[in-house]
Amino acid sequence: MKYIPDEKIRKICEEVNGTYGLYISLPDHGEKLVINENAIFNAASTIKIPLMALLWKDFESGRLDPDKMEPLHEDCKVWGSGVLKSLSDNYQMCLYDYAVLMMIVSDNSATNHIIDTVGLERANAFFTESGWTNTHLGGKLFKPKPLLPDGKEDWNYTTAADLGDMMEKMLAGKLVSEIASKQMMQILAGQQVGKFDKSLPVEHYSFTKNPLPPVPEGKVIVCNKGGSLVGKVLHDAAIMLLPNGERAVMTMMTATPDNEITTKILGKVSRAVYDELVKL
Repeated sequence: MKYIPDEKIRKICEEVNGTYGLYISLPDHGEKLVINENAIFNAASTIKIPLMALLWKDFESGRLDPDKMEPLHEDCKVWGSGVLKSLSDNYQMCLYDYAVLMMIVSDNSATNHIIDTVGLERANAFFTESGWTNTHLGGKLFKPKPLLPDGKEDWNYTTAADLGDMMEKMLAGKLVSEIASKQMMQILAGQQVGKFDKSLPVEHYSFTKNPLPPVPEGKVIVCNKGGSLVGKVLHDAAIMLLPNGERAVMTMMTATPDNEITTKILGKVSRAVYDELVKL
């Protein structure tokens, strides 16, 4: 029996004014729906997901101390989402808190601090070692990138398939480790800038270090991280948890000038999956 409404989702995706990549997985049922899943897109803020995984790997190995207080370097402050760009120059936080801000409010300045901390080359080596061969970090966000041999500027990119693999491993407790996976899911459940969750009866989770609570009846917990560049791309990568124990991984990447309309399309996709799983 199939649980992913393929035909309905394909029809919804036809509404995208541009290109898209889709990856939907029901790990407990061994079922997937993929469309253009290996198409490469500007990653926007979804690049923060594998960066978080590397940071947690460094925490667990002892290479980095999550409680170490560090000032935000002036070179890391950039425009766009987040709050650190507006704080005083002598503000300090621990690395763990930089990671939380990177994910729950998609803070670009916090992200740049983490890129400096883990290292650009180490990040790309970790992505490759993890099997995410179509994911690449060209440099810090909203900062000039190195030039490639063809003279063009390097860039940050990924695919719906790579993001799907990251989220599947997180759900399975295999992204770095079981403890790390749970901690990362807790943070993602508290994010404030997702897309898939817009059309769902979400149980809003105020982030703490406590384990995720049981999903209340009639609600859903969504652990996700979106990404967008106005008039260019709009993405989301999510784990959806239902009260009946059903679980889904959904990632969708789009290159489109219509961010507002595309947000509604992603909402329709997640709702189509939810409406089927809630019946089980």
